[in-house]
Amino acid sequence: MLWVIIYSVVAYAACLMLLGLMVCGCHALRQKNENARFAASRTTLVYGISVITALILLPLTPYALVELATTRLLPRLRPAISEAVRVIDGGNEVRDIKVLSVSTDHARIYVVTPCFIDYPVPRRGWSATLLTLRRRGDSWYFEGDYETVWSDCGSADGNVFPPYASKGDLK
Repeated sequence: MLWVIIYSVVAYAACLMLLGLMVCGCHALRQKNENARFAASRTTLVYGISVITALILLPLTPYALVELATTRLLPRLRPAISEAVRVIDGGNEVRDIKVLSVSTDHARIYVVTPCFIDYPVPRRGWSATLLTLRRRGDSWYFEGDYETVWSDCGSADGNVFPPYASKGDLK
């Protein structure tokens, strides 16, 4: 969760700085062209609203791309993901799946699955794994390439881009 907050703060701070520069530029333009004030103000207003909307949505772009890829490709990737989860964890329960990136020959998938903690008190935790699926023809296959990103049950404590929930956030 810390990386999500850091990403959001940095992205929105950059957008606010660009917005400030744009407002200063529009103000300077208006002062320069006092005679064409009405025409310039209407054009500036439309331009300003468009730019502000784009700047507000800009930090959300990576998440939108991941959601679009997940929605579009998950039905085709699900059998390979299920096989990978069975090979890695021995189970078939999946809490969350995100398709982080796709190319012509491989895909990177973020999968959150349950894990079990025996010490000090037996309980259930969660673990996030980054899978790499390979493509052969029209089919996707898991060839054993994976990395545990974070885990409530072990010592893995990493992150991915765009940032998603990390260790302890799913309790």
